[in-house]
Amino acid sequence: MSAVRFFDNIPHIVRYGMHDDKGDRSWIWFWRCGVRFTIHADGKDFGDNTDFYNQWKPLIREHPKGKQSMAQFAETQWHPLCDLVISTAMSTLQRLAPDREYLMTLRDYLHTPVYRLRLIASEDRTSIETKIEEGPTYPEVGAYDMKPVSRAAFLLPEDLPIFQSSELRVLGMDIDWRQRPAKVCSTSEDDRVFSFLACEQDVRRGGRDAPVVNYSIDHIRSRLEKLRTMAACEAEEAEGVCGVVMDYSPLVSGTASQDGEQTDEADGSREQRVAGLLLPWVEKE
Repeated sequence: MSAVRFFDNIPHIVRYGMHDDKGDRSWIWFWRCGVRFTIHADGKDFGDNTDFYNQWKPLIREHPKGKQSMAQFAETQWHPLCDLVISTAMSTLQRLAPDREYLMTLRDYLHTPVYRLRLIASEDRTSIETKIEEGPTYPEVGAYDMKPVSRAAFLLPEDLPIFQSSELRVLGMDIDWRQRPAKVCSTSEDDRVFSFLACEQDVRRGGRDAPVVNYSIDHIRSRLEKLRTMAACEAEEAEGVCGVVMDYSPLVSGTASQDGEQTDEADGSREQRVAGLLLPWVEKE
């Protein structure tokens, strides 16, 4: 369940999570200052005599379906659980993702460093510590399930303008941090505003024998097909495509330095992939 929890005016954008009272465990997946974290908590790692366990255990308790609404569940369990886990790990989160400018360009969203953390009891069992189990790494899937794909996946018109993900500034994310980037502005031209249609990790299968489909890729292909076939008139131009967004692939190793910064290689040694399309921006009334 998505949620946005603020600590010191910094949004912690919770995307996914799980809790299991029978298994005595939980995990949450969120972004803080442009870094993605998964924090695992398991009762066997801190025991049932700690203050943390006494607060955490009621928050992972499962109730029979229909006993409470989703709004009640979020208010009484999910949000408090997120707050407890995040606040307990805060000193580590502040070190790995300090307060600074973040998620400014589309490239920032496509290449978020990732850490997996675990809450464990201290050696004397009197407090809870945060253990770094993995990270930082740079997976192929970026924030909000965005995933650039090979240029060969599309028939791109030769005259279609090309924009680099690093040259597109994301606008309006603070309106609703739970939504993926939709409004962007070019930093290298005339500050023109666009709507961004992303390639996503959206692979689904309709049934056991049904073909695997990716609706975001199919949507982009249909847009490009319409661009190739539509007549050049002003009425249709408003529904056209303004450009394609390209993004350099991450490092082959998929790792970063210990301070969370990715070490750059020469761009020429990495593949240019399609991150999505730019469409005309239409203000919503």
